[in-house]
Amino acid sequence: MMKQNSSRLFLPDFLDKPANVSEGLVTAKLARKKNKVIKLIGSIKKTGYNEYHDYSFVEEAEVVRVLRSALNKAGLSLSVSASEISPPNIIKNEQGESYNYTIKMTITLVDTETGYSESYPWLGMGSDSSDKALYKAYTSGVKYFLLKNFLLPTYDDVERDNVAPVNPEMPPEPEMPPIDKNSSKIMHQLKEDYQQNTPPGARFDTDRFHHAVWAYFKAWPSVNAAARKVKEVIDIKEVVVWEGSIKC
Repeated sequence: MMKQNSSRLFLPDFLDKPANVSEGLVTAKLARKKNKVIKLIGSIKKTGYNEYHDYSFVEEAEVVRVLRSALNKAGLSLSVSASEISPPNIIKNEQGESYNYTIKMTITLVDTETGYSESYPWLGMGSDSSDKALYKAYTSGVKYFLLKNFLLPTYDDVERDNVAPVNPEMPPEPEMPPIDKNSSKIMHQLKEDYQQNTPPGARFDTDRFHHAVWAYFKAWPSVNAAARKVKEVIDIKEVVVWEGSIKC
């Protein structure tokens, strides 16, 4: 709240101080909001499965879905820019050629309350035999920044060698209540809308859609205004499964 009298307008208390003091206060506020994101999430589920190499993995769409909600609740905004793309490293194998790209990125967190921001240099790496290598590099860069910056455990250890992975006890997710008759009609209409916008190479997943709606709103849409809000908040990538390709 701003202090004022009949003739003068003052800055908010936390800015009406020497520069080093006010900067320390907004830095601390940003840090507290990052800690809030960590508390809101806990861990990320492995929703993807690589059939070719037979392992489960954390999908980028799941990371974005969970983090977007937590960042919004904490009052943080995130932006990503690519500052440099290195020439691809071409690797030849039995299947042909594979293109490995490295992207230098800058990822910025902004406190939407104070406007204070912090930027982090980051790298993204991706490999593909067609035109998806750059996309994979960008996607993996964002995914692992979010996982590591917010200390989110996936229970993968890069130093693990020939040891069976440990299956820790994951906190149970709260059960979703049954959908009432009115909400069921709205959810069905939403499902049809999302299906019409499903991109090539993907299929709509009803379970993901239900989990996304419940995760964001903790309620089922019962009026048209709520349905419009669902379409504003939940991106199509969060409710589809990609087929015919290996994602990382």
